[in-house]
Amino acid sequence: MSSLLKNVEGLFKGLLVEYTPGIVRGALVQLMASVTVKSVAEWVEKDYVLLEKVPDKYRKELYALKLGKLEWLTTDWVIQALKDDKPQIASLFLSWDKGREWLDRQCEIIKKELSSGPK
Repeated sequence: MSSLLKNVEGLFKGLLVEYTPGIVRGALVQLMASVTVKSVAEWVEKDYVLLEKVPDKYRKELYALKLGKLEWLTTDWVIQALKDDKPQIASLFLSWDKGREWLDRQCEIIKKELSSGPK
């Protein structure tokens, strides 16, 4: 029975890893629904850390998922994820070096934090 549980757990983790980018894309688009280009420019200028803006409840849920290293979470991935629903924001990151560098840092912070768990 223990072997069966390990196989089911492995299958679940595999499915979670496979579908995580789609889930994250949906959440990102939803979170950015009311965000303007002006807001994003302000975040960049003030060097906000986005993960710190996520309520604790949701951060705990993210940690609980144990998503692994999130190698797929890159600046290019985020821009592509935003392209259809928030083209102005995607364009901002594509055309503004400072914005792209900020987004690079945000991706690295998120990957590091979610891979290591809460501090």
